[in-house]
Amino acid sequence: MAQIYAKTKEGSLRAIRHILNQKDFDPLALVLPDTHAMHLNQMDFPPLHHAALNGQTSVLRLMIARSDESIVNRPFNKVTPLILAIRSRCIHCVEALLYAGADTNFNIDSDIMTPLRFAVEECSNFEIIRALVEFDANPFEETIKFSSPFDFVRSRLMPCNDEAERAHWEAVIELFEEFYE
Repeated sequence: MAQIYAKTKEGSLRAIRHILNQKDFDPLALVLPDTHAMHLNQMDFPPLHHAALNGQTSVLRLMIARSDESIVNRPFNKVTPLILAIRSRCIHCVEALLYAGADTNFNIDSDIMTPLRFAVEECSNFEIIRALVEFDANPFEETIKFSSPFDFVRSRLMPCNDEAERAHWEAVIELFEEFYE
């Protein structure tokens, strides 16, 4: 299924739609790595992950429509499509994955960040943080290596002197406290 990899990188909706509609298409091809790229020692994300990372919302939605919840939660090298969509800062990709059943508290390994912790630490986008919380991300969940998203935000708030940044972190704390109620 090397075609799906190439067409995802091109972002060709027409070609992707054609491939996805073939009777013999296996949805697992969306989350399995390209064996050719792996043979050449190139780390390349599977198509679903690539679309999430690159903010290809239309491509992502097509792929989600052809798959199921287990596919959207399937990690590649411990990274889920949701984490990559958060990294891309594409709220539309994040929401598409959430509506498709992406687990907001998914943590394949207890020593990596939860999606919400990743969102507050790496992208700090309020819309993405709110979407995750609305889909039941737990702001108080800790892992072995990382404190909870709530504790991280609180640690950012204390030394903050910039008014805009302080207002942002206060809004996030308020959002988290609403979750707790």
